[in-house]
Amino acid sequence: MGEPALMKKIAVAALLVSTACIGVKRAVLVDRSDHPVPLEEVTVFLPDDEVPEGCERMALLAAAGDMGRDFGDLLHELRKEAGRLGANAIHIQIMSEAGNWQDTEVTEIRDARYLLGVRRGRDARAFALYCLGETGQSEAS
Repeated sequence: MGEPALMKKIAVAALLVSTACIGVKRAVLVDRSDHPVPLEEVTVFLPDDEVPEGCERMALLAAAGDMGRDFGDLLHELRKEAGRLGANAIHIQIMSEAGNWQDTEVTEIRDARYLLGVRRGRDARAFALYCLGETGQSEAS
């Protein structure tokens, strides 16, 4: 590997380290963004939870986090994005370590991360839901 190629990989790695963040992509099915819901009011249903009847799927959400981000950070961003769309719940489908970097087309990024020993990060998929009435939150007796 020539010196210019190595310098390019180091530059890409430095950029990755400086921009560690969480990105959320969405495919909107129903847009209620004119009625946003505060993050604190967005209920989280885990994969094994039963979603109440009367919940409508509003969007498919996909979050990916880089170095130093945990699943709590991903949940926070998924809830925030769902609330922006007017959803009052999310139903987590999967939370996992990020996918196999061999599937990544940007080999320079994969190689730079490998060179620096950077871990892959985490990802999550969820449905944003709008639920009429009770969204599964327990009530205090």
